[in-house]
Amino acid sequence: MGLWRWLKDLVSPPAAIAPEASVTVTPTIPHEALATAAPTPDSKIASLEQKLMRYKDPLEYRHGTLDDLTASRDDVVCVDRLTEPYPVAGATMSFYDAAADRFGLESSMLLPATRSATFMLARSDVVLAGYRTFIGHDGTYNLDESFVTKDIEDLETARLGHPEIYRNEHIGFRDTETRAVFRFERRDRKIIEFDHPVICLSSNEAPNYGSFLFRIFPKLVRTARLSNSLPILVPNYFATLRPFMELAGIASDRVVDQYLDHLYLLRRAIIPSMPNRHVWLDRETSEFYDALVAEHGEPRSPRRIYVTRRSWAPGGASGSRVMTNEAELIAELESRGFDIVEPEKLSAVEQIRVFSSASVIIMTGGSAIYNTVFCRPGTKLIDIEGEPHWLGGHAKLFNSRGLDFGIFEGTPSSREFAVPHQPFSLDLPRFKQRLDDFL
Repeated sequence: MGLWRWLKDLVSPPAAIAPEASVTVTPTIPHEALATAAPTPDSKIASLEQKLMRYKDPLEYRHGTLDDLTASRDDVVCVDRLTEPYPVAGATMSFYDAAADRFGLESSMLLPATRSATFMLARSDVVLAGYRTFIGHDGTYNLDESFVTKDIEDLETARLGHPEIYRNEHIGFRDTETRAVFRFERRDRKIIEFDHPVICLSSNEAPNYGSFLFRIFPKLVRTARLSNSLPILVPNYFATLRPFMELAGIASDRVVDQYLDHLYLLRRAIIPSMPNRHVWLDRETSEFYDALVAEHGEPRSPRRIYVTRRSWAPGGASGSRVMTNEAELIAELESRGFDIVEPEKLSAVEQIRVFSSASVIIMTGGSAIYNTVFCRPGTKLIDIEGEPHWLGGHAKLFNSRGLDFGIFEGTPSSREFAVPHQPFSLDLPRFKQRLDDFL
């Protein structure tokens, strides 16, 4: 069966929906007609700039059915799964080789007690700003997740007026005297209007390839139960995005690009929740990637690969997780029969084939590490890390995919980790010994 038909069968309907319930089908309308520059949008945005903005949890809206998402104008949420305990990890890390001055904390690899709810929220007459913030004319805004505690909610929302872009998510919020209450500013962004329902796949760190693979792309699992004529608004910041969408069965003419220097006035926004906040892939996401591999991947082979980031930093410039002695590592790995892979030079289907067929993978931290979603269970993986920031998330990802993995710390040039992606070096003799023991 095609992947799109499989997606429709993957998620059981919520209990509130009878199995025979029909889904309202919206007539197919070319997206060029849907996304048009609004001739006089300024008054709509100006009215938002006069309001105080407060967060509202998506689960606080009226709980409804799939039909309500497209057929109603009411703000409504269709809940798939309420909060639940995380599963006990089925796989374990084979080794953790710390640097002489260790920076990683194994506690960061532990799962929290509770997994967030999954849902689809529909709101009428909202503005999409930044990565994934939906602002209503009543002065409330939502993100694509419901936080499991008020403490986490406060932490995650209070930062949205911070001047640093990775904290403020490009929304345009400005802090007020009240914590987590904001003023909204247009900041000279172009405005696009949608006059019909649109599915919004946006999520945190929208331009990041890794974020696409674990936060954004898996949202298709739940939207598969909606009409296949609805346009899909999705952040488009790398060349393989549309090909990946097509591999999942999404017609190219349904995909509409979302950009951070635009504001989107949406008559009806359908917002699927982020499925994997803690980078532990849930069952539906794992089955989604298993299906992609089954349809487009290759059988496992004895192939060994090393995934390099050398194209990201010509000349060894800092700021791109540069391994300063990578040339020596590559020479050693090539002598052991490893192929050197630069995933940014591969097509979407080639990336699926390479990672699904490899039996051994060595790679350094970076967004390409999320291509391990295409690995088969039991694949041997060594993750070389030069900083602590995403070490825990990477370990959770590998664990959820059933990989046989270990982590090897490099030695960073500076321990000022407030500045991310410092250059680092690898203790090559010690690493060679680890290779001998692990492979």
